[in-house]
Amino acid sequence: MRIARVLQTFCAVWVMLSPCLPFELHAQTEGKKYVADSIHCSIEVEAETWSQGRPIGVFVQLKNVSDKDLDLLGIYTFELRGVPTMSYWGPVDVQSGKPLQLVYGDSGGGGRVPKGVIHLGASDTKSMRFDLRNLLWNQTLSSRWPHQSLFEVVPTGPYDLIFKVETDQRVNADNNPDVIHISSNSVRIVIE
Repeated sequence: MRIARVLQTFCAVWVMLSPCLPFELHAQTEGKKYVADSIHCSIEVEAETWSQGRPIGVFVQLKNVSDKDLDLLGIYTFELRGVPTMSYWGPVDVQSGKPLQLVYGDSGGGGRVPKGVIHLGASDTKSMRFDLRNLLWNQTLSSRWPHQSLFEVVPTGPYDLIFKVETDQRVNADNNPDVIHISSNSVRIVIE
């Protein structure tokens, strides 16, 4: 009899509180910035044929399509996708235009990938120019951080160039980060 009353009380409380749960979960995520939904990313190249000893200028444009100021915190990379299947990547420090370097702690072990931040005001556009000769590259599917120049790693041939931002500012209902990839348009280039 006592168990029945406890169960009855529990069920009554559950029925009263259950309509509040979706609103509570919504309230946890409503105030979070959905940065990736508010960014338009595009790239242009100065030359469609790249050869050693010549600049490889790439223009990146990030546009805030929302009416709020945003801080785009993430890891910024260029990716070359080969026509068969091989792909290569070069992470960039967006503030300096230099290769993104791992940060090592005192305890040794692996390094941590630092995140860069770009502030965009409401409806702002940020334009940047990078010389991809200055970055370090490696195969995308590799256990080694990019450590060689473009022409040491990437074979000659046609590629699709893409600029990507990996950000985890968006969180799900459990307050865990959702990694979101923002990608630019694709530009066909040829490496000689």
